[in-house]
Amino acid sequence: MTRIQSIKATEVIVPAKPGSLNSDEVIDKDSAFAKKFLTGERWTEFANQPKWIIELTLANGLTGIGETYRSASGELLHRAMQDLAGQDVLKLNWRRLPVTDQRIYEAFESAVLDVVGKLLNVPVSQLLGGPTAIG
Repeated sequence: MTRIQSIKATEVIVPAKPGSLNSDEVIDKDSAFAKKFLTGERWTEFANQPKWIIELTLANGLTGIGETYRSASGELLHRAMQDLAGQDVLKLNWRRLPVTDQRIYEAFESAVLDVVGKLLNVPVSQLLGGPTAIG
């Protein structure tokens, strides 16, 4: 019942609010910096890069959701999906999932923790050590 039965990945493009990427004080001409952070030639291209929404479903029907960074590799994403399919989420090391690419790791981490929280009927914050007081 706690095995990963299926993982679905949906590629999406989430547009940025106009004017939210660059202010009048920022000059969008540092292509070396933009390339370093995989945003394309310019920061304004960042909003047009796809990301992936991960839906991880257990044999009991519970689903966990995660989201990759923009420009995450579809090939590496699908490889991670194959590596995780059939695994028991309660036997995984939640701090060291078998996902090698950092641009997609957090998507799987979020999806696993989301579904485990639902399975155990606790908020994800509890799985991470408990909520902290603000203030």
